Amino acid sequence: MIVEQVRRRIEQELQATRTEVERLDELLKLRGDYGLGRGDPTVYSWERNLARRERAKGKLERLEAALERIEEGTYGLCAACGQAIEPERLAALPIATLCIACAHQGAQPQLSTAIERPSHVG
Repeated sequence: MIVEQVRRRIEQELQATRTEVERLDELLKLRGDYGLGRGDPTVYSWERNLARRERAKGKLERLEAALERIEEGTYGLCAACGQAIEPERLAALPIATLCIACAHQGAQPQLSTAIERPSHVG
């Protein structure tokens, strides 16, 4: 895919996702009376919309980050190994930050500071 095509696609997804977040924000304002507590269909619906909004906000962040990478000239480079991300992967998932090999290995994008994880918790 050509970078301008990718940019347009990301911008379209960004607008659609912003609209979805706004719609969900409005639904969440109408939460009503939750006198019956957990298990009440109204509560369930509200919690489902809250989860949907959080997923949409996460998608917004990833789309905005992809646009930043396009601007920086780093779009299409794996954040873990630095190699080019496969064009087929970018066509299917334009917000991809990892190549297929790194994604399968469970690689994490490189951060400016390393985060130590305990090898054994006990």
